[in-house]
Amino acid sequence: MKLKIGKFCEIEQCSRILSAKFVNIGVRFKFNRGIAS
Repeated sequence: MKLKIGKFCEIEQCSRILSAKFVNIGVRFKFNRGIAS
């Protein structure tokens, strides 16, 4: 996933922001599924 983001956004700062957003989305998704189940 990080490699794809790195290729998509060559600027390191931008890729860091994108990866952080993806991590936050993943954590929220897992958290919501944990509550639901």
